[in-house]
Amino acid sequence: MKTTKTYLFSNGSEHLSWVSRNCENCWKMSRYNEKKDTYSQFRCTIDRDIQAQAAGIVEEVSIKSYETTLLLDCPYKEERQKVKLHRPIKGMQSLFNL
Repeated sequence: MKTTKTYLFSNGSEHLSWVSRNCENCWKMSRYNEKKDTYSQFRCTIDRDIQAQAAGIVEEVSIKSYETTLLLDCPYKEERQKVKLHRPIKGMQSLFNL
C-alpha cells in the first residue's frame, strides 16, 4: 500500500465540512457508544485515516485516502447497508406451492 505524509485537510473547518458532507451520511462511519464508552470498529479505511491523522496518531496515510479527500463527494459513501441475497434452498419453493 502506497502512503504519503501530506495532510488530508489544510484546516479544521475543511475537515469538519468534508466529514459532515460524506462520513456522517455513510453507514460505515465509526460511531461512539455512550453506554460502553467506546467507538465501533472501523469499516472504512478512509474514516480510519482521517480520525488517526486528526488525533495525531499517525503521520502517513494511504494515497487512496488522500485522493478521496480531494474530491467533493466520496465515491465510497454508502447511505444504506447493502442487502445480502441468500441462495435459495433446494425444494423450498415446493413448500409454498401447496
